[in-house]
Amino acid sequence: MTARWKNTPPPTPHYWKASCAKQFRLAQEAGTIGPEKDPAMVAAGLMAMVNGLGSSVLGGQRTGNAALIVLRHHLDELFGPATPASDGS
Repeated sequence: MTARWKNTPPPTPHYWKASCAKQFRLAQEAGTIGPEKDPAMVAAGLMAMVNGLGSSVLGGQRTGNAALIVLRHHLDELFGPATPASDGS
């Protein structure tokens, strides 16, 4: 029996951006993200940031932990700071 995903092409960057934008729109509807945010622009910006942070880690500019701190900072600006019960610790 073969896995169904074996013949499925990997998701494209457009897919990831659209998927993230959809989640940000749902977060707006739930009141988690303010209505002034453009979900498509937020998704594009976060994708660009993640790509840049990944490159900076691979290039030795920063550590993985330092990149995570930058990403968390921007996510906190978007969603508000994580509470101890929701930050995975």
